[in-house]
Amino acid sequence: MQRPATAHPAVRRGFSGKIILIVLTIIALSQALGTFLSVLSFEEIYLETLISKYEILGKDLNRRIEQALKFGKPLDRFLGMDRLAETLFRRADELAEVSIFDKAGRPLFSFQKAQAVMARVTVDDSDDARGRVLLDRGEPVRPRSTEGLAEREGPWPRIHLDQGRYRLLFPIKAPFSGLQGYLELAFDRSVLDARKWALVRRSLAKLLVAVALTGIAVALLIRFLFVIPARRQSERVEAALFERRDESPQNGPPSGAARPVSEEMLHLQQALEGYMALTEEARREVLEKLRALERTLPESDPSTNMVRLMKETLPEEERP
Repeated sequence: MQRPATAHPAVRRGFSGKIILIVLTIIALSQALGTFLSVLSFEEIYLETLISKYEILGKDLNRRIEQALKFGKPLDRFLGMDRLAETLFRRADELAEVSIFDKAGRPLFSFQKAQAVMARVTVDDSDDARGRVLLDRGEPVRPRSTEGLAEREGPWPRIHLDQGRYRLLFPIKAPFSGLQGYLELAFDRSVLDARKWALVRRSLAKLLVAVALTGIAVALLIRFLFVIPARRQSERVEAALFERRDESPQNGPPSGAARPVSEEMLHLQQALEGYMALTEEARREVLEKLRALERTLPESDPSTNMVRLMKETLPEEERP
């Protein structure tokens, strides 16, 4: 008998592909979730790092200003503030603004990050000169609300987010005249966002490489540990089934020829013959007992009809 063809290779490939796709989807989702949590943690840690950095720089600058005020310099006519701010800008690349306010919140000094560009100025037809100009990217400094700051008992600096910038506010106190004003350092939130998206891009690149390598590894494992052994096992089972089918009675000896009988069938036939012999012997004994009982009973006794009815249910053996 001709055997049916095994499963089409495309079916097997489709099943393996589904398993690989499920595994890769699970890995990609878990890695994406891990990346998302890592980015959130990085954003929080990096923000705390920047705040700690500018807290140290702000306290250092604040201490220098307070030392200068100790010698009687007025805050609104403080000379050399630009040099102090320049030093601070050199030490902090992310710093966007340094401002000084009086006690009422009016701006006294403001230094913002500038952009250096190349400008060409034509001197004459045969020569030209190059120079640098500074383009200020900041907006005019707004007065600050100082309500409740003089009585503030919490830790300094005061940190808040305003117009896309994190601002750190420090009190400026003279040794003998008390509160003179406030120092404010500000850095853009875009700095934090740029670092965060850089981390996301690096994480996505690593995620794609990890998923690709994992997909190749899973495909090889499924093929050599599951698909090929399962195919061999199915071929062995199929071969065993067809061998039994070839040896079945439908494909056995032709009609009229003696067919082999198993030992179990012989035992079953002998048991049936013994049971039939015992049943026939018991039937005969019951009939004999009923006949003897019928002879002892009078015709008028109601039990006689009952005995006759029982004899009819057990008919005598037919004679040939």
